[in-house]
Amino acid sequence: MSSSSISLQPNETVEIALNFAVETAGAKPCKIVLDDYPVIFDNEYYFTLPVAPPVKIIHISGDESNFIPNVYGSEPFFNLKKYSIEAVDYNELKSTKFVILQAIPEIDEALKAALRNFLRKGGTLVIFPDANMNLASYQEFVNLALVAVPKAGSQRLALNPPDAKNPFFEGIFDKADKNINMPENQAVLMWNRAGQNLLTFKNDQPFLTRLTGNLNEN
Repeated sequence: MSSSSISLQPNETVEIALNFAVETAGAKPCKIVLDDYPVIFDNEYYFTLPVAPPVKIIHISGDESNFIPNVYGSEPFFNLKKYSIEAVDYNELKSTKFVILQAIPEIDEALKAALRNFLRKGGTLVIFPDANMNLASYQEFVNLALVAVPKAGSQRLALNPPDAKNPFFEGIFDKADKNINMPENQAVLMWNRAGQNLLTFKNDQPFLTRLTGNLNEN
């Protein structure tokens, strides 16, 4: 339950925010009641609020870094399960739509088969490659020509601002700011143009690319 008080002039429109908590998923019957004395009619508005269930995320990691748990772990809307690459429960992939692969040195045959089946069923896979990866295993899996960037020959570059008009970023930005202060990073991989580049370096090389239907089935 939530309440708020407002004052309106004739023909004025005001938008207010009501904060409340919902603990379970499903369709929730709701009601808004206006206390506007002496008006006592037509002051109740009924509606149904569809509440989505928590998003289950499977995080398969090859190191001990905590940046993924720090992103998702504090939000009750996300149900994050982390597995080391040596102890992955592939059955968990059957009950999720989102898998994060982080710092895996090699995508072996068992992992390839499980991820291909997961992707065929409409799942979304995010890959943060390992700096010392087996390049051939990654290249064969994503069906892209990948080129490792030598650390000694790679400089840190800032990212270009994201395109706020891209549907991928819908609801993330209150307003577009071309002067946004973007972070810097150092490339470890380069790849040919494929899919949709969501984030790029200042030299226009891809930093984050979305691929659809690029799965190598062989």
